[in-house]
Amino acid sequence: MKYPLTSKQQCQQLVNVLDYLKSQNKKQKKIAEKVGSSTYFFSHLRSGQIQSIPQDLIDSFQENYHINPKYITHGASNMFEAANIMYDNFDEFVDSWDLVEHENNSYLHFFMDENFYNFLINIYTLKINSSESNELQQKANAFDLALGTLKNKKLNQGTKTGYLHFSSDLQLKFFVQSIFKQIDFSSAPSSKEIDTAFNTALTTLKENYQPGKNPKEYVLVPIDKYIEITDKNMHRQKNLAELNDTFEWSPVKTKHLKLTHNKKEDGTE
Repeated sequence: MKYPLTSKQQCQQLVNVLDYLKSQNKKQKKIAEKVGSSTYFFSHLRSGQIQSIPQDLIDSFQENYHINPKYITHGASNMFEAANIMYDNFDEFVDSWDLVEHENNSYLHFFMDENFYNFLINIYTLKINSSESNELQQKANAFDLALGTLKNKKLNQGTKTGYLHFSSDLQLKFFVQSIFKQIDFSSAPSSKEIDTAFNTALTTLKENYQPGKNPKEYVLVPIDKYIEITDKNMHRQKNLAELNDTFEWSPVKTKHLKLTHNKKEDGTE
């Protein structure tokens, strides 16, 4: 276990925290307001005029930004509390979650926007196709494929225009090529050009994401348990459609209710 840092060292650790938050486009004024401090205090902290950090300020950074208190007081290697960050993010993008049981094992059972699920798949496809393509035209085809998947999904829902508002494959192709309009198609792209093109396509995917109307039901089964369950019930050669009779889940075991943030005990905002 690390020993407590000196007051001067703790102040420097907090400056490191502020520098990191600033790098994430968080304004010092907003940070100060959120943790109950002031830009005046932070300015004096940076200049070395602050001699010690109040415990309630450390607690506020933990509550509002998931800053690990031991990072400030003891120089711990992890600036953030990873578990809290992951939990908060999970609890935000799933609509509700609980547990189901199968043969004395518990698994996560949750509802999530199907469009968001497909959105993540498209981003992964975009990432993989980009990294594996060596020529610029292949890059364009990769982006065309990723964006076209969303386009086709919208068309299959019976709408007149594509998911990205393209009326034809040719129009989509022109858009993809416009991403590369500043690049010479006769030569292989540089890593900087690849990153620029990828980020442009990724931004387009984000801007055109549309939440679904109804969440879809999912069960998260670790792959080793999944293999164990299927091995007990069928040969590996069977089709995925035949898994329906394999999972005889018992009723929901534990309920988890999402909390509404920023509400006082009397129910007011």
